[in-house]
Amino acid sequence: MGIPFYLWIEQNLKNKDMAKLTELCLAIMNREDCTQEEAEALIRDMKERVQDGEDPEEVLFDEGFEPDYIFDILY
Repeated sequence: MGIPFYLWIEQNLKNKDMAKLTELCLAIMNREDCTQEEAEALIRDMKERVQDGEDPEEVLFDEGFEPDYIFDILY
């Protein structure tokens, strides 16, 4: 069994921006076939919804993600 994709990226790419990718960002990029910037924009929107009082698990569910990614939108 290989290592998770996000760890491979951190170990093999020199681009500092790529090394900072969260699991949620990678999941969005993979599912939506979008850029890092587009994925980060969606994450910012999700974080704003949480800051406005929405339940983080509901925000993730609304966007089609499991609550496993909750820490990526809380911090």
